[in-house]
Amino acid sequence: MRESAAELGTWRRGGYVPLQPFVLDSRALDFMRGVGARLQKLLRDHALDACGGDIGKLADLAALSDEERWFVDSGRPLEEALGCLRSDVLVSGGRPCFLEFNFGTCLNGTTAAPVLADALMNTPLGRQMRQRNSLSARSFFAARSDWARTHTGPADSVALVGLAQEGDEGSLRAFHAESDYFAAHGIPCDFVPVEEAEIADNALWWRGKRYAVAVRYFMANARVRRDHMDFVVALEHATGTKLLGSYASQLFTSKALLADLCCDQRLNEEQRSLLSFVPWTARLEPEPVTRHGERIDPIEWAAQHREEAVLKPYNLFGGRGVVMGSAMGDGQWRETLDSAVREGGHVVQERVRVDSWATRYWNQEADSVETVESPVLLGPYSVEGADGGCFAQQPIHGEAEALLDKQHALSFGTVVSCPE
Repeated sequence: MRESAAELGTWRRGGYVPLQPFVLDSRALDFMRGVGARLQKLLRDHALDACGGDIGKLADLAALSDEERWFVDSGRPLEEALGCLRSDVLVSGGRPCFLEFNFGTCLNGTTAAPVLADALMNTPLGRQMRQRNSLSARSFFAARSDWARTHTGPADSVALVGLAQEGDEGSLRAFHAESDYFAAHGIPCDFVPVEEAEIADNALWWRGKRYAVAVRYFMANARVRRDHMDFVVALEHATGTKLLGSYASQLFTSKALLADLCCDQRLNEEQRSLLSFVPWTARLEPEPVTRHGERIDPIEWAAQHREEAVLKPYNLFGGRGVVMGSAMGDGQWRETLDSAVREGGHVVQERVRVDSWATRYWNQEADSVETVESPVLLGPYSVEGADGGCFAQQPIHGEAEALLDKQHALSFGTVVSCPE
């Protein structure tokens, strides 16, 4: 199994190889996916209603800076921007809690989940488990290739557009694993490096080949903005190439929009019931909001409830900038909170008390099998409404706070379902 996934760079983070999957009853998995789909639709519809369908106004609500608004006038259809989704879910008391929603095609774990599932379930032990217990795992590659197929003609080629120097999951294997899957299922597909691609005749080209469809596989980070911004903007506006995952998706990922939804007093009873699966979230501003039926000041609540409060930037991803009050003392928390208020652009979210999950790993450094019992972050994927599998990561040591330590404390796992 280690050899099957070695090129991903997965084992660089702790060196723990999963020896068993996270098994969910199919009813529980279906329930989680159903709640997530309804919440994602509610979030999207609420955001569009709030801005009257004007993407520029939505960028205002999401508090995007002028430097971050370059894609607003591209006119790309939202359906093609928001086709891929991933929720961040923690389980508390056996109940799923949806922390946030990630829209777009550049999502963490989209390679690790299918590659690890295939590697684990095709070991001798994995095949035995699968046959005895009817275990199954949906592949993100399968769901995304089905989606891409709906946008291609028989002779059309798909480009997975990414950065050769910044491959997902730590290596270029991420790009090639998906492009190989597409090609094996009858969809001509190439990994197209941003560094070598060009826009000509209003379409994407690479090595003399024109692409009818492109899947965005990169974020517009600081290096991209410095070295490749002309290409990124041109790709966003190249109407001759259908772009799956345009940057409009990052608007709907903004935690500010989730906070606005949670604090909207106009929601009906059904919507409020659905939002009970989301921990209370509010903009970190001195404006009264409702929390569990009471009007409060979010800043004062956070100051007085350090153990229960989590701070998150509106528009950063992958856990960047997230601070848990339970991980620090009162003095440091007060300083951190004051700094976030001065800086602006943060939400406060109520902490989730997370269930632990016992899982067996092979510790490569110690050459031993170990049982890890700690919280698990689940990331169910949806592609055009279809089940795209589920991402999982677990701290090797510590509690929920360790989920933020991406350099040393996490290991990736495989999520499978079993019949009732």
